[in-house]
Amino acid sequence: MQTEKTGAVCILGAGILWGAVGLFIKRLSACGATPELISFLRMLLASVILAVFGLLHSGAACFRIRGRTLAACALLGIVCHGIYNVFRSFAVLYAGVGVSTVLQNVAPAVTLLCSRRMFGERLTAGKIAAVALCIAGCILAATNGKLSSASLSLAGVLFSLGAGLCYGLEAIFGKHAEDGEDTLTISLYSCIFAALFPGIWLRPWQGLPTVSGETMGWSLLYALIPTALANLL
Repeated sequence: MQTEKTGAVCILGAGILWGAVGLFIKRLSACGATPELISFLRMLLASVILAVFGLLHSGAACFRIRGRTLAACALLGIVCHGIYNVFRSFAVLYAGVGVSTVLQNVAPAVTLLCSRRMFGERLTAGKIAAVALCIAGCILAATNGKLSSASLSLAGVLFSLGAGLCYGLEAIFGKHAEDGEDTLTISLYSCIFAALFPGIWLRPWQGLPTVSGETMGWSLLYALIPTALANLL
């Protein structure tokens, strides 16, 4: 029971920290950073933060990982963090913080269906009702009760739903990755792989982007608060 209570507190804490993602994206966009640069700096700096924390906590052991788990971390990092971050950044720019956050919460439906197929978890009436209420609430919050799409950006909606799909798969890939491995190690390698997708998108072979001190400062906070700390929770 105590473990379940601790888990619930960690979920609540992570949710609160993740809720601040849109605010950081808006602030960094105002500094002139592109969605792919925002995503790259977030995951790269989060990797550094987690590596330092891991070395202080358990020394070089934080870098030891099995090949099978590393493959799961690659999926977790590239899809659920790397691609998700780029989609989320574009979603905020096209649809705003509120709408993009709301539409992203189709994620429980993705998790529910994947859990049923991959892990044989039962689809209970309670789960189905909860997901239905979640989706209904997302629609009402995004449209203000008016089901006209005139006020919504199609690109914003698509990027938001894409982010929700990637976000919903996190629990699935994470379950494969956590098999006997330290949570900190999984988070560290996931962030390293997550930096690859936006990093390649930036096409560094054509020249590195210029990053201002203000952009770097906000990126560091973004990497620490709703990324490193949230992922550990």
